[in-house]
Amino acid sequence: MKRTLLLALLALMLLPAAVAQIAGSSPAIPAQSPGVGPDYLIGADDILHISVWREPEMTTTVPVRPDGKISLPLIGEVEAAGLTPTALQRSITIKAEKFVTNPQVTVMVTDVRSKRVYVVGEVMRPGSYSVAPGMTALQAITAAGGLNQYANSRKIFIMRKENGNLTRLLFNYHAVVSGRDLNADIAIKAGDTLIVR
Repeated sequence: MKRTLLLALLALMLLPAAVAQIAGSSPAIPAQSPGVGPDYLIGADDILHISVWREPEMTTTVPVRPDGKISLPLIGEVEAAGLTPTALQRSITIKAEKFVTNPQVTVMVTDVRSKRVYVVGEVMRPGSYSVAPGMTALQAITAAGGLNQYANSRKIFIMRKENGNLTRLLFNYHAVVSGRDLNADIAIKAGDTLIVR
């Protein structure tokens, strides 16, 4: 009786490991980062998950290097920056055909790191932050932990470079937060620098 009970307990203890091993044969696919649509252009520092169906040795997660390229097993270097995920998928498929018959390639941007806004000055956590779709100046300051006690909430500047020209936009944080002028919130673009004095 005791031996049967011990065998039953041992089987119950080993069952989760066996299930995990079976489930582990098809690893979970990372999710696409929010805000990455069909027109999204891949940039340096973005994290990509490249999946080649039924080819686990060619499936990998890689960062886009500062030179705009990624390195893939067997295939080697591939230009990624400036391409949409679909265009990169086509490029990798063509290169993978040298090694695999009819490769089924999927490209996902799992972490957007190339689209950044920089928040400096009198905020709780100065630094660079990912630009989310539709992000505003108020949201960028919130991401940086909000204003500190020394900040002038009426004089916050957004430095923006467009077509080679540097422009300075005034953002009145106080007017937006107090509800006096909700339309004063400014849409953020990748590369903007918010200066909080």
